[in-house]
Amino acid sequence: MAPISGRPLVERLARLHRLYAWSLLAMLLSGLVLYLPGLRGPLAAIRAPLRQAHIAAGVAQIVLIAAYLRLLLPHWRSLGPWLGKRINLVISLLLAAGWSLSGAVLWWDRAFLPYTQAALFWHDLLTWVGGLYLAGHAVVRYFKIELALPWARVGPRRARPLANPIAAYRLAKAIERRRFLTRVLKQGGMLLGGSWLVGWWLKQRREVELPALAQVQPAARAPAYPVPQPDPRSSPPVGGGAKGHFRIYNVARSMPHFDPYTWRLEVNGLVRRELSLTWEQVIELPRDVWVRDFHCVSGWSVRNVTWEGIPLSALLDLAGVLPQATHVKFSSYDGVYTDALTLEQARLDDTFLAMLKDGKLLTDPEGAPLRLIMPRMFAYKSVKWVTRIELIDQPHMGFWERLGYAEDAWIPGVDRSGPSPRA
Repeated sequence: MAPISGRPLVERLARLHRLYAWSLLAMLLSGLVLYLPGLRGPLAAIRAPLRQAHIAAGVAQIVLIAAYLRLLLPHWRSLGPWLGKRINLVISLLLAAGWSLSGAVLWWDRAFLPYTQAALFWHDLLTWVGGLYLAGHAVVRYFKIELALPWARVGPRRARPLANPIAAYRLAKAIERRRFLTRVLKQGGMLLGGSWLVGWWLKQRREVELPALAQVQPAARAPAYPVPQPDPRSSPPVGGGAKGHFRIYNVARSMPHFDPYTWRLEVNGLVRRELSLTWEQVIELPRDVWVRDFHCVSGWSVRNVTWEGIPLSALLDLAGVLPQATHVKFSSYDGVYTDALTLEQARLDDTFLAMLKDGKLLTDPEGAPLRLIMPRMFAYKSVKWVTRIELIDQPHMGFWERLGYAEDAWIPGVDRSGPSPRA
């Protein structure tokens, strides 16, 4: 086989470079849209197909990298003594490999669940740092071409060596200064911008310790609403405290705020006794403690969370479930989000309405005052801001299931029916 060199090599590399750039742009833009919490609500209807488009862009990237590997050695040799270009090539290949590997783990999350948290960390980090690097590279390459255009357009007469040594020297120094300036702008801008983005990203990952409900009572408002005393197993948390950080999502236009004076927990539908419980009545109900992991279908997890709350089966027994009821529907106080469980799933001994997390009352972003926790399923089943529980006689498609999420939300490998370990 004849060696790949010269014009054919340049043309093939240019074609692959263009295709790779477009696939990378599609992957970065779709990934950014999927990441930003504020876009979950406005773009909920296209979130599932957008995720598929993001995966397709990633697959295209892998295919293009595989096609490039045949040209890697001749390309490397063609770079000659250009150390900067070789470094850029190595960085680009490392970014592609990191994105491909972490993306594949997140794609097949059910098969690689123990590794999705690490994969998501690296996928996000590579996106912020690598995306900025490649954007800077693209801008600098563009301006380098633009800077060369005045000399390329002067025609054959100016393309010949300049007869005047002084003019030639000045021209060479001007080109050198422009190249130095582009290097300074590229490296300095990328360093400063990268540091800022990494710092911002790490700050977003850090769990914000919002005040518990007991600490935000209006001083001028009397009487102060009652606050439940944590179970001794909750404070300090028997599980040792949550390992990881919750990402706060909301699909409604605004986040609900818990007002203990007006809030009610409604239990109705196919029940013998409809309930409308005030906050004071809810905190008097018997509670239990569970130590459970929390898995989001997006790839992140929080492990060893000590939850305290009301067993759902006890609440259903209090209302009295009629024989024709087959499913339990949960409605969020935001007026948008709903989901449902079968009656058998709702009666599992670790399906509950959480009130406290690691000994502290839930905050508004976490779903205060009550959120459903179904730890054997992915988190889109764990409805936040639960305000209504309705017993129904038919299946109900939840918010995300209607928009393309899997109806099978079970965590891989869990026991779907048996008793669970107690805290």
